[in-house]
Amino acid sequence: MRHWRSMRPPRWRLRAAINGAGATMTAIAVVVFLGSKFLEGAWVVVLVIPMLMLLFWRIEVYYDEVARELRLGQTPPAPHARASIVIVPTTTISVLTELALSAALSLGDRVVAIAVAGDEEEADHLRDTWGRWACNVRSRCCSIPTARSYTRAPLHRIARRPRQRVMVLIPQIIPHKRRHEILHNQRARLLESALKARTQDVVIASLPFHIDD
Repeated sequence: MRHWRSMRPPRWRLRAAINGAGATMTAIAVVVFLGSKFLEGAWVVVLVIPMLMLLFWRIEVYYDEVARELRLGQTPPAPHARASIVIVPTTTISVLTELALSAALSLGDRVVAIAVAGDEEEADHLRDTWGRWACNVRSRCCSIPTARSYTRAPLHRIARRPRQRVMVLIPQIIPHKRRHEILHNQRARLLESALKARTQDVVIASLPFHIDD
């Protein structure tokens, strides 16, 4: 009935009357059903239907809020370039490190590698290895005692670059067998979750490295 009243096509009153009669009969049938079968199980319908309606209404409200946040239906400003820096976190120097840095050099104006070590002895070894590698990429070596602190160095680096477009390129190992996935990339997942939760103006990219059988 609301549809016909809003659209008002030819003979809309007749169509609205037919739909109104159907709605009335349906309402009467619902009342009779609930009154006669309430204790035999109709009470479930009384609970489930309002809960589903509430759920659908909340979903619609959420999508409306997302649409307002994304400004759907509006013309956004023109895209523009910004000075960019690519951060590559790593814990060792390997073929995966070389591939990640090569990809980073192709993506941004500046590239910084953050080498994370578990203690000072490992940090000294990383600095020495990085110096002998001579890859022409600036690096920072940090000694971090716990796995949870693995995210601090990249987050601290991002906080110091508020006017630059920051991309974090996270190298990840893709094993041949799915059951081996739990043995890799735990720090990478932790860093990705921290970046998504704490900052918005950052591009997060992953570089997969497939391990052959």
